[in-house]
Amino acid sequence: MEPSKAIDREIVQYMNRKHGLLIGEITGKIIRMTLCGNYPDKEILTLEVKGRDMILDNPKVVEINSEEVHEVITAFIDSQNQV
Repeated sequence: MEPSKAIDREIVQYMNRKHGLLIGEITGKIIRMTLCGNYPDKEILTLEVKGRDMILDNPKVVEINSEEVHEVITAFIDSQNQV
């Protein structure tokens, strides 16, 4: 699997675990490309992510920021380097 697709999937899983938000891989890719394109810029970017609430099964919007996504990606890369 391509590294970028694996990172997109990790972002999808993170949104699921942390925010209870169900999103697809395309949305994961949009998050990665929008919030990680500025690295290592000091400006913190935010993005409203639309998905489905996993408990209530209703539409839900969550705001995330570039620091949050960088932490997810860094943890994923570190876990891959340990394998």
